[in-house]
Amino acid sequence: MSVAHLEKSTLEKIDKKLPDLRKLQKIVVQIAPDIISMKFNHKSTIPIAAVCLKDTIKILSEARYALREIHINKIYHLEKVKEPNELASVYFSKFYADDIALRLYAAAEHLACSIMYMLEIKMNEIKNEKRKNTKISNSSVLGKYLLKTMPTHTISKAISKLINSEDWTKTLEYRNKWVHEQPPLVEGLGIVYNPSSGKKLQR
Repeated sequence: MSVAHLEKSTLEKIDKKLPDLRKLQKIVVQIAPDIISMKFNHKSTIPIAAVCLKDTIKILSEARYALREIHINKIYHLEKVKEPNELASVYFSKFYADDIALRLYAAAEHLACSIMYMLEIKMNEIKNEKRKNTKISNSSVLGKYLLKTMPTHTISKAISKLINSEDWTKTLEYRNKWVHEQPPLVEGLGIVYNPSSGKKLQR
């Protein structure tokens, strides 16, 4: 959706509703992996953490863009066209909402790698937890490891807060259905296949 379809004042109102990532972006952009590497032993994984952190903020920025598009499409299709098109509004909003769920999951994986490299945790230290459940994410495995071995660490406390977040839990559940089952549908739109029964369920 082109922003040209909406007034500048409307776009400004939308931007105020979105997460402000500028402070994080400014911090991360100043972290140069090649410069950092000169401060550490050549075997250190800390410079790699900087690369993973840059990937994290990049994906978060893309998720923010998708959230912006949701607001733009809702306003455009419901308020700016001659005949409001609720179906188009729902379709495009869901398209970008799906994108956000997938990108937030990916961002969590990149952030987990960054934390692991920053704390110089070796993969074999956490691989036993991974072996128990092949579907479990690296971020989840690392989170459990840190909560068990470093419960008072600042990062562990942040992980604990995230785990107890209802919003994050819903995002993960939505993403997991999207990937492992079927993209969740808006009720009344489309047909759902139930793999357990082999039957199609009308929605």
